[in-house]
Amino acid sequence: MELENLGGEKLIKIYGDCSKEVKDAANSKLRDFIDLFYNLINDTKETDLDILHSLFPTIIVNEKPDKCIRAVEDLYHWSNDSFNHTLKPLHEYALFRILQDLEEQFIYENENIYDMKEYIPSDEDEERYEYNIEDTHTFYFYYCNCFLDFDFNYIDEYITLFEEGEVTIFEELGIDIAEYQDLIPSDIIDNNQELYNAINKQVIEPKEEVHLTKEQFFNHLKKVVTQFNFSIVNHSLYKLLWNDDGTPRKEKSAQDLFLNNIYLYCSNNGIDVSKEPNIGRGPVDFKLSHGILKVLIEVKLASNSSFWHGLEVQTIQYMIQENVKHAIFLVIVNYPEEHEKLQEIYTVIDNLNKKYSFNLTVEIVDATKDKLSASKMDKDDLSFI
Repeated sequence: MELENLGGEKLIKIYGDCSKEVKDAANSKLRDFIDLFYNLINDTKETDLDILHSLFPTIIVNEKPDKCIRAVEDLYHWSNDSFNHTLKPLHEYALFRILQDLEEQFIYENENIYDMKEYIPSDEDEERYEYNIEDTHTFYFYYCNCFLDFDFNYIDEYITLFEEGEVTIFEELGIDIAEYQDLIPSDIIDNNQELYNAINKQVIEPKEEVHLTKEQFFNHLKKVVTQFNFSIVNHSLYKLLWNDDGTPRKEKSAQDLFLNNIYLYCSNNGIDVSKEPNIGRGPVDFKLSHGILKVLIEVKLASNSSFWHGLEVQTIQYMIQENVKHAIFLVIVNYPEEHEKLQEIYTVIDNLNKKYSFNLTVEIVDATKDKLSASKMDKDDLSFI
């Protein structure tokens, strides 16, 4: 959406077939609409962001409040200066919500906002091609003439289609996705390499395909898990598994932390990571695959009341269902006394492997708090995990 020069002023572009008089009248109202919200934000932005939540998606306000404020300020200044400007989708989103908010007040609170009137379509509307001054007193006029499209309202749906494999969706719709990045949460961009590349207009040369044998694949994953363990113990990563109040975090936090640590390594080695895929009788934590090769990884807190069931039944059932011979059972220990509970785990796993002809291994991660600093350790405290 661009601003056009009417009567020496730069006004928000009206796309319909309108006379200069109608466009001037429409822009006069638009300036009043925008001024109202600009003044509200200007009065409250230091202490209260509620007004922003009425104009932008909540997650965008929480993540990018300054950009949201700036978008409304831009609308205000651009509708009152004498320079050419182009509205980005974030500005379009704000303008659309301003119209919606005022229309709701008009409809539901019976307020005569800026001499606006209810739009009642007539048979004549289908026959005439030009708008008149009377039309500028209806919100319908602004929805029809201030926007070329409403893609800014559906960008979340487009992103979902893109993530599900419709990688040409933006091209098909004629969308420059980089223009919409302010309406997309940062984590969505950061966790999707193809989306990140599209937004940043980067073309990544395809990596040379990596081929691994069954043993190489499993050894890769054991190294990944061992490295995660090392980081927990020696790089203070264990702190991310504890709440500020001194209580251990839930199992999902350990799963998310593990995923964040393995994802890049696996991606660079041609290993696909699926988190919690449902393979028949509930979701396994992770399935890692390389072609036809597959390994399951189950993450469990040692304190989990279903710990032994998770090992002897749940994990085994997943392996049988998926016809997988290799799996890693990753145990997170939060308290020293939990080590005693695990003394028999190697015997249990050895028996399971013999019974089912599996290659199931265990990795015990010491996430206990208050580990000794290097200056206070003696040689018996050293960890070579």
